[in-house]
Amino acid sequence: MPLDKNPWVYPFNTRDMDEMVKISIDASDDVRQKLAKHLDVDAVDEVKADFVLSQPKGNHAVKVEGRITAKVKQTCVVTLEPLRVVIDEEMESYYADYSQATPFSKAKKNLYSKYGMDEIPIMEEDEEPESMRDGKIDLGELAMQYLSLAIDPYPHKEGLSEEEKVSTAGKTEEETYKNPFEALRDLQKTTK
Repeated sequence: MPLDKNPWVYPFNTRDMDEMVKISIDASDDVRQKLAKHLDVDAVDEVKADFVLSQPKGNHAVKVEGRITAKVKQTCVVTLEPLRVVIDEEMESYYADYSQATPFSKAKKNLYSKYGMDEIPIMEEDEEPESMRDGKIDLGELAMQYLSLAIDPYPHKEGLSEEEKVSTAGKTEEETYKNPFEALRDLQKTTK
């Protein structure tokens, strides 16, 4: 996946929210084109993300739950036929403003250091919240992350045998065919 900037940006200021807020975002045509390029797919026809953000009073962490739905066009890695892929994924993430609260792993490390136990290896917490910037969460970036995880990097059309799937999965065109004319010959056979 290209490492260019995230094409879908939707900052939300958590300082303006009550204990819970619901937000829905859609990507514009321009953003969908940029997403397709960024995600290395043929096209992103539709994409929508629905979020529920919650932050109980006195809590410095914001829980973000939601669902992303999308319709994506890809190319089958075996037959080179166009595929339409429907994505429907749940999302969950936590965010905290570290200017107001210390991450658990940092507090634990400081405590061990204070008592001379800094040689004890400290594992990172799985549920460590992501960092907010000035109380803002980029919901577009979060949606794009979940969308990228839901896209199959080696899509196959339905009905292919396991041998057909395995024969080209993860191989480049150079590894799959000895020369470009073999690829054309195989393509010609499938269109007849």
